[in-house]
Amino acid sequence: PGVSYMSTQILEQRGAHLLARLERNPQDAAAYDAMGLLAMDAQAADQAVGFIRTAIAIDGPVPLYCSHLAEAFARLGDYP
Repeated sequence: PGVSYMSTQILEQRGAHLLARLERNPQDAAAYDAMGLLAMDAQAADQAVGFIRTAIAIDGPVPLYCSHLAEAFARLGDYP
């Protein structure tokens, strides 16, 4: 269950694509959420929290984003 683990190369490619999306549209909440998922795949749950919080700040408490945020906090062992 949860997010699958991908190779570093795939993570880098997807991250570059999402960063390009964010350069074109800094208010792309879905891209921030996806960056959060990539950060979790890269074992960087602390960074994932930041990305997903940004998505929520842009679009509000979208249930999917909130679920992803809960998963990131669970990986950190931290529940606000």
